[in-house]
Amino acid sequence: MPVHNNHDSGYIYVYEGENLNIGDMLRSIKFSESFQTSEYNLEFFKTTYGITNSYWQNLNIMYHLINDTEIRNFLIRTGDDLKILLLYIPIFVQKYFYDDKISLELVQDPDTGKSLLRSYIHTKLSAQEATRKLSKIDDLSAKLETSNTLDNFLLNVEFEWMEFDWEDYHSLACELVLDDSPAKKRTSINRSYYSAYCIARDFLISNKAYLNNENKQTINSPESKAHSEVRKTFRDLHNVHGRGDKKIGRKIFKTLNRLRDKRNLADYQKEFSNLENEANKCIIDSRNVIDNLDNFL
Repeated sequence: MPVHNNHDSGYIYVYEGENLNIGDMLRSIKFSESFQTSEYNLEFFKTTYGITNSYWQNLNIMYHLINDTEIRNFLIRTGDDLKILLLYIPIFVQKYFYDDKISLELVQDPDTGKSLLRSYIHTKLSAQEATRKLSKIDDLSAKLETSNTLDNFLLNVEFEWMEFDWEDYHSLACELVLDDSPAKKRTSINRSYYSAYCIARDFLISNKAYLNNENKQTINSPESKAHSEVRKTFRDLHNVHGRGDKKIGRKIFKTLNRLRDKRNLADYQKEFSNLENEANKCIIDSRNVIDNLDNFL
């Protein structure tokens, strides 16, 4: 059965029937500029309990489900209001983001420890344009939100940018150090460190150069401990696995240590002696780390 669209009245609603065909809805639904609560026909959903095969198939059409079994079990325990919202969100997304994909994942809230559904619109739009459109979706979905949906669901945007080249940080450091501003010279030191660190970290990851499983997990994580693990890996890889040039590894270890210390001083300390000279040294140290990687393995 097709989706009913009464464009003359401005109403937009899903037909009442045994099966809800979201695929047809996404292809044929049209939007009016304004929505009224009465325009949402929710009777079909109010009489639906649990997760039917039809509902689950439709959810698979509308979202990329990252951990589908966990999502299904979570939805079985939640109220119908959240299930309803999940069916409408992709329709709102299509209105403003057109062909962009949308994913759904069950995650753990780091603040409360509770499980919640997190949905991402994967887009190549600019941050300013995407934020503006996301605000419009928030306005539309507000008419369907309850305390349950607000507690258990979050919609956000994930930007699909081109892969970043960490060398650009080094180029930026070279530009900033030429400015008389102490803030820019300090930022130059920061970028020098992160250029060297990120390139060195990615080098280990791409070459699967780890000391052990714990070391691997930490290096691939956003934890602050990853910084020391990267340095330690260059120092110890030869002794532990016989991989890598021992002398070059220790040189990279020492240089990254020195860069890290200077970055901490630049970022956190009010007093910094010989700032311009140290910033230039950091640029040289950063380049040495990057260049030495070619001869390490």
